[in-house]
Amino acid sequence: MLSRLKIRTQLMLGFVFLMVLTVVLAVFGIIRVHQVESLLGTINDVNAAKQRQAINFRGSVHDRAISVRDIVLSSNASQVDRHVQDIQTLTQAYARAATALDAVFRADPGLTSREREILATIQRIESRTVPMINQVIELRRSGRNAEAATLLEQQLSPAFVEWLAAINQMIDSLESVNQSLGEKVRGITANFMAVKALLTGLIILLGLAAAWFITRSLLQQLGGELSYAAQITRKIADGDLSIDIRTQPGDTTSLIATMKTMRDSLSDIVQQVNYGTHAIETASSQIADGNKDLAGRTEAQADSLQATSVTMAQLTDTVKRNADNASLANTLALTASDVAVKGGQAVEKVVHTMGGINDSSRKISEIIGVIDGIAFQTNILALNAAVEAARAGEHGKGFAVVASEVRTLAQRSASAAKEIKGLISDSVDKVDEGGQQVADAGRTMQEIVDSVRRVTDIMTEIAQASHEQTNGIEQINRVIAQMDASTQQNAELVEESAAAAAAMHDQAVTLSHTVARFKLQGNAYGAGHLIDIGGSGYGTARVPLAAASSAPRLEHS
Repeated sequence: MLSRLKIRTQLMLGFVFLMVLTVVLAVFGIIRVHQVESLLGTINDVNAAKQRQAINFRGSVHDRAISVRDIVLSSNASQVDRHVQDIQTLTQAYARAATALDAVFRADPGLTSREREILATIQRIESRTVPMINQVIELRRSGRNAEAATLLEQQLSPAFVEWLAAINQMIDSLESVNQSLGEKVRGITANFMAVKALLTGLIILLGLAAAWFITRSLLQQLGGELSYAAQITRKIADGDLSIDIRTQPGDTTSLIATMKTMRDSLSDIVQQVNYGTHAIETASSQIADGNKDLAGRTEAQADSLQATSVTMAQLTDTVKRNADNASLANTLALTASDVAVKGGQAVEKVVHTMGGINDSSRKISEIIGVIDGIAFQTNILALNAAVEAARAGEHGKGFAVVASEVRTLAQRSASAAKEIKGLISDSVDKVDEGGQQVADAGRTMQEIVDSVRRVTDIMTEIAQASHEQTNGIEQINRVIAQMDASTQQNAELVEESAAAAAAMHDQAVTLSHTVARFKLQGNAYGAGHLIDIGGSGYGTARVPLAAASSAPRLEHS
């Protein structure tokens, strides 16, 4: 299973395994050290403090017993006072020790019921003994020495002995607990040393096993030493493909076995490349010759197309000029048609105008007739007026003069009207004759317009035909120009192909020399088994016998 993993993964797993074992050992040691530290803390910080205060208890009680005895044995009051002062000092020291001991007891989570019972006994004895001490002092100060001595001997001394015994019992109990904890610490230490030695040995064994498995897996993956693999790589890099690569029996997946397979595949590839290279040399020479011949024919075809293109360009210019002339004639015909149409329209307007003049002349003749009638009526009225004036005699002379003048004017109007009527009649006749002539001119102009339109239509058809001929010839010219450009490009491509064939030939020769640096196994055609063939101006090419016999030949048309 390890052989399927990467080398980096295998090494990481090995080191991680050793690190896990080391961490396990370190965690176990930390736990044990923490236990030892806890027990030593209990011994040094808790039980030692209890012992120290208990010892202070014992010193205070012992010294107070001596001071009480000295009070009973003192011979004067000053000695008694001094011993009383000592007892008070010792009592205060006992009180401080008791306060400290109470604080330690309250802070101790592992306080046992035995310790509580001993402390309660000490406190009970203290409460019973301290009043007796005060009583002895009072008896001595009052001069009752015998009663004080009796109280000291019979009650106080046994109380001090019991008090000290209870304090010693606490000290012994704490000492026993400390010894038990010390034994436990020694047991934990001994156990830790044994387990540490066992785990250390296990880590060493497991580390050696992991190293053996990883080394075995790496050797299986490599198939041998790295120096041997490096030697094979250097030989292959130098082009020596004939190197003998030794592998383990049945090994087909290791690095060295894969390098052997790579050597064999590379040898086959180099051999095939060698054959292909020399075949390319032969084919490239033939391709270059064919390209030269094709380039010559292509250039001749390009020259012919270029001459044809020039001729077609000249023909295009001629047809284009004809089309331009036809277009110009069409334009002039259209202009003449427009002028004729405008002339016909003008004649038609003149006809209408002459008709209007004729109508106006008739109306004027009618108006003159009316004027003539008015003159006639006026003349009659003037005659009537003259008759009436003659009848009036002298009174009608003035009216007769006026009537005479009116008659004269009426006569003159009648004569002028007659003259005008004659002139108008003559004008009407001439206008009728002119209208007839104008109508004849309008019909003639219409015939001219129709003829010009037919000519214009014919010129338009001629112009369209010339334009279509021009477009067709231009298309032919463009096609010939495209053929010319394509032929020129083909010629350039043929030249480039010839140059590329020459370059390919040179590259094939270079590649052949490059492949020749590889040294192959056996008697197969390798880089050294070459024959010389003549190139087409490209130098001498060397190809294998098989390649020379099987190389394709290019047929030139």
